[in-house]
Amino acid sequence: MPERTHATQQDEALRQCRDDDIRATARLLLTRLATYLTRTRPADTMIEASRKYLARNYAVTHARWDTQYADALEAALLAAMPHPRPQQTRGEYAIVIRPTGSSR
Repeated sequence: MPERTHATQQDEALRQCRDDDIRATARLLLTRLATYLTRTRPADTMIEASRKYLARNYAVTHARWDTQYADALEAALLAAMPHPRPQQTRGEYAIVIRPTGSSR
């Protein structure tokens, strides 16, 4: 039997659904992250290590045991979360990452 090298229409449709789900879930998690940063030590400085930790923690917690899904969520979160500016507070960073009504 020949090896399949191209995705079927069904495979492509499933991939697109999963991508849409990841984007929608990332928006939800960004809202939760922004709320957390606003309520927990908002005057503290936001650092890069916190950005990476929070993205991983929220992705893994949401995805539970599905590590591929967690990795994809983490990547989507990090893509949507800019690097913190020097001396930027957690509260200020929350304003930057909170999704708006428009689609990202």
